[in-house]
Amino acid sequence: MYQQQYNPYGANNEIVKGYLKSGKVLTLGILHLISIAVSVISTLTLTRVNLVYDYSDILRSMGIDPSDVLISMNSSLGGISASMIAGTFFSSLFTLLIAIGFIIMFAKSRNDHPASNPSAGVGILRVISLITFICAIICVVLLVILFIAAYFFLDYFVNNSNMDSRSATIIWIACGVFILIFSFFFLFITASYKNFYRSIKRSLNTVDLHTKGAAAYGVFNIIGAVLMGMATLGTLITAISSFSAAALMSLVSNALSFIILIMTASFALGYNSYIKRQKYSYAAPYDGGPAGGAYYPNEPYDAPNPYAAPQQNEPPYQQNNYPEYQAPRSAPGFCPNCGAPVDGATPFCSNCGTRL
Repeated sequence: MYQQQYNPYGANNEIVKGYLKSGKVLTLGILHLISIAVSVISTLTLTRVNLVYDYSDILRSMGIDPSDVLISMNSSLGGISASMIAGTFFSSLFTLLIAIGFIIMFAKSRNDHPASNPSAGVGILRVISLITFICAIICVVLLVILFIAAYFFLDYFVNNSNMDSRSATIIWIACGVFILIFSFFFLFITASYKNFYRSIKRSLNTVDLHTKGAAAYGVFNIIGAVLMGMATLGTLITAISSFSAAALMSLVSNALSFIILIMTASFALGYNSYIKRQKYSYAAPYDGGPAGGAYYPNEPYDAPNPYAAPQQNEPPYQQNNYPEYQAPRSAPGFCPNCGAPVDGATPFCSNCGTRL
């Protein structure tokens, strides 16, 4: 075990490392790597040809020739494969950075050396969360612009369709409500995502421990896991009924996303509870505090100052047995003027008044 002089930064570093070296962090990194493999396999194998032939029975039951659908897709969506490959490439790169961030956090936290700091992995995840938050803001702004622009085209939609003006207005208002709700939750989720990794970063680099955004991020991941679980169940029913390659790959992808959401929620909520338990554990409790841990009701005023100079234990003052000090007195003599005897402590002669 490495020994070093106490400082609050080092104490926080060890506290956060104690949680980041858990198996949850490594599991999340591995799961994101697996999701990259699943995404690449889906893109390379499930081309539009596979999709058409997987659903050929359904198309035939609808009176549609699958070969005609394939010819139509080749003529009208010739660049779909290139678009899918480009989208898969960028999403896989994004996911790879997330996996690297988790793996670096785990590796640095497993190292007991005081200089080993998981800030690099946390920094990667914080940058990704910040990019996600900025993209969310851009998407919300674009949706609001489209919603406002749609108002000026209501008359065009009414004149070129069988819809009356009242129905078009109701649909426009419903879309506005949906955009409002979606924007609120989307921004709140990405903001909690950003604040969570910012809290970990601040806990490593400041004298305080932070948990802002951890609980909210965990709760939103649980909500997402519930929705993804419902989607996975629907995909499972489809895969059992059709037993197609497209349905199977979709089932694997949805199930993997469900597991990642559950693990992420466990990671965020676990960090929140762990930091709150360990927040005061690096200092000794004062008299009257709960046994086994520090407790400062008026913290930081009651908490010990880590920068204060160490107190010196001085020995108590001891009373000695020496006699009380007395000023020396002059010896008795005679007045030089009249010769009368005088006391050595008297400044004048008592007989003639001469100054001695």
